[in-house]
Amino acid sequence: PENIRRAEKRNGEKGGKKQAETARAFGVTGTPSFYVNGRYLIRNGGIKPTTSDGFTKGFADIVNALLKKDEG
Repeated sequence: PENIRRAEKRNGEKGGKKQAETARAFGVTGTPSFYVNGRYLIRNGGIKPTTSDGFTKGFADIVNALLKKDEG
């Protein structure tokens, strides 16, 4: 699928191939959409990590900021 080809290009030859192979093995065809409090759509492509842990932290930071925004 096109999203796997984009991952290969985006992540470079070595990392992209491994990610694409893993995605194919698991039957991944896309990424899920996440909404916070039914109001805010998190666009995964807007998170620019350099590692998988960096993505996780960035994602969590966004969710926490949106939750706090709705509290106040």
